[in-house]
Amino acid sequence: MTLSTQRQRPFQVNLEDRINTVVSALLNSELKALTVACGLSDVLVDKNEIRASLRKIVKSNVWLPGPDTFEAYFEKSFFPAGVVSESVSGEIKDSVVKWALTSEGQRYGIPLAVLGLNYAVSHKVSLQSLLGSSRSSGARSGVYNRLRIIEQVTDGLRSVDLERVLSLESEGVMRHLLALQEAGLLHYESVDTEKDRFSTYKWVECFDPANVKPVKHYPALTARIVSLCVGRNGIYYKDLAKELKIISSGAVGGINTVINALVRQGVLEVENFRSVHALSRVTLNSGISAAKDLVSRARLILSDTGDGRDERRYWIGQWEELINDRQALTIFSTKAAQLYEAVSSNKNRRPMAETNKRIVDYVVKYTGENGFGPRPSEIGISVGLDHPGVYLKPLRDKGILDCERIKKPDGEPTKAVRYSVCGV
Repeated sequence: MTLSTQRQRPFQVNLEDRINTVVSALLNSELKALTVACGLSDVLVDKNEIRASLRKIVKSNVWLPGPDTFEAYFEKSFFPAGVVSESVSGEIKDSVVKWALTSEGQRYGIPLAVLGLNYAVSHKVSLQSLLGSSRSSGARSGVYNRLRIIEQVTDGLRSVDLERVLSLESEGVMRHLLALQEAGLLHYESVDTEKDRFSTYKWVECFDPANVKPVKHYPALTARIVSLCVGRNGIYYKDLAKELKIISSGAVGGINTVINALVRQGVLEVENFRSVHALSRVTLNSGISAAKDLVSRARLILSDTGDGRDERRYWIGQWEELINDRQALTIFSTKAAQLYEAVSSNKNRRPMAETNKRIVDYVVKYTGENGFGPRPSEIGISVGLDHPGVYLKPLRDKGILDCERIKKPDGEPTKAVRYSVCGV
């Protein structure tokens, strides 16, 4: 059976969605940016032709990955972002997949790629080190969250402020700040703790829900709150508001009225806690201004404003000048490829024994300095591992490392863990 199909994903209309998909697709790697700027056009090419086109402009003594890496770029990054179209032809078993830039890929992708390459080569900072991986457990990519932190971070800002402004988990913010510190853009250190008082409400097991007296003016709300509290081992009033889908301040006040009345009836027990958050304060280094400029220009390139069109024309003009000078293009592309090579996990895989030693050494050092062990994300950043769990589990199985869940103020364990070296 012969195949002949062409596909193209829609390009995002909303600016934030564009930044989330397109910047994550091509701006966090020099090789991705080179592929879009140098290897692609509106003419269909396959993975071997892409690699060959880059090999012509990158000096032979600089390593390039095999064709399968480029195929992965297309399938996992460029195509989902709507930057390239895909064509499949031939027999099913021997089908050939080719790609070409979409009109949006030419309009937005090329100037964005050139912007990123210019930043990397000019400042000798790898885009991978700056923006990290696109992987994320949330709705937005890791690269998008890193961009937002670069935009928002200021001298003296606390990590908890970033968590609140950007609605990110503390561990995610810490991971991004660690990476930016590794890239030399900032320094952060623990400065103090912040304590929040809060109460939870627990149903008294011996109390029959049928005997609850409806609270005046709130009989229906009383019944709903009772149904949610029965059998629960403590619930926070804000969580009640979420489950009840109540957002207005007046209605939330009604929840408090009902809860207080149920406490007086002896239906609910109050448990008071103090939540303690370790805080870190950020000190910016000189390189952060260039990173902020990169993010600002990337946002402008992906916008449909007049200034955005001017920004795209500027970078297209810069690129056209460069590609007309073959020697300058080779020097520029080689420098970009060298930055990629220096941080590529494919090129720089360490022997397992060396990686294990670096993990153990780091855990011992961290524990000695802080009195408690590091989290997996801290180990990953320090040792240079995208997936530290792959290495940590075997070390636990061998009895070299141990881990313990971090506990809440009430003693209940969380999902987060810290690692220690057994016997140390």
